[in-house]
Amino acid sequence: MKETINSNTTTVADARLDSLKQWLLDCGYTDFLIETASQDASFRRYFRMTLKDGQSLVLMDAPPLNESLSPFIEIAIDWSSSEIAVPKLYEYSREQGFLILEDFGNVTFLNELSHDNIESKYCLAIDELIRIQKHSTEFVLPQYTSELLLFEMSLFIDWFVVKHCGYPISNSERQRLENCFQELMHSALGQKQVTVHRDYHSRNLMLVSDKKIGVIDFQDAVRGPVTYDLVSLLKDCYYKLSDSQRRFLLDYYLQQAVKQKLINEKHLDNFHDCFDLMGVQRHLKAIGIFCRLYHRDGKENYLADIPLTASYIIELGNRYPQLGPVLELLDKCLTLMTSKH
Repeated sequence: MKETINSNTTTVADARLDSLKQWLLDCGYTDFLIETASQDASFRRYFRMTLKDGQSLVLMDAPPLNESLSPFIEIAIDWSSSEIAVPKLYEYSREQGFLILEDFGNVTFLNELSHDNIESKYCLAIDELIRIQKHSTEFVLPQYTSELLLFEMSLFIDWFVVKHCGYPISNSERQRLENCFQELMHSALGQKQVTVHRDYHSRNLMLVSDKKIGVIDFQDAVRGPVTYDLVSLLKDCYYKLSDSQRRFLLDYYLQQAVKQKLINEKHLDNFHDCFDLMGVQRHLKAIGIFCRLYHRDGKENYLADIPLTASYIIELGNRYPQLGPVLELLDKCLTLMTSKH
């Protein structure tokens, strides 16, 4: 249910919302209507503010104790210099954790996908991705380090295997799994390093118009592997392409990336293997995060996305023998998960 407030009354007992309303008044907004828009997997919340003249803006509430607005602000300003389709910023308070930004509407990429438009929409998303990857950032992004890559995969063990499934992983199983993680990490770091959105998928892309993709949720961007965002898009945890669709789109990406000199011929030799193995790293991380969101944050909806996410790893089993430890443990834990949940 949408919760609505206007500039004169508050119907929700919410201290952050009260503070947001006062901040808007201080910024000179005196006649407005606010509706709940969404809440993502972090502590951030989003509201849609409609002004008297009908203009719609988006409000971000990022509690400073939990979330910093600075990366979002700096990246939005920086990326806009390369005409990357990020929302315009109107007002913000780093101290209070409030931000007013352009409204890209409420039609996500995921909402509008159909059998007839998959290739055209995904090509738009790939074109925008290449624009991001080619961007020479003025804002110094963190590096996707070996420590971060390994930590992300450890979420799979801690939150999925142990916490969610209750599987008593042995020391030998853990060691074999961590050896596999090392291989995945080295594959990632051996790739060309580019600007990485880090969550480039169908729920974080907005269809602003038939020919424009709007990019949101980019505050965790890093410098990292060239295949990372591409695998996020083409092996999406929330939407599955057919094998033929994925092959077509992967070929389209490679053609455009070579044409625009993002990558060269030498990168093509093992690109598909890098793409697949990068997907394993990301999907292990995602499964762990989905379980953490449930057990730590009380967000149950993401559990439904585990089977699709896991299927991407399972499908690779015959091609990559080094994934054996992951596949064995995943099979045991999915069986446990099904019986317990």
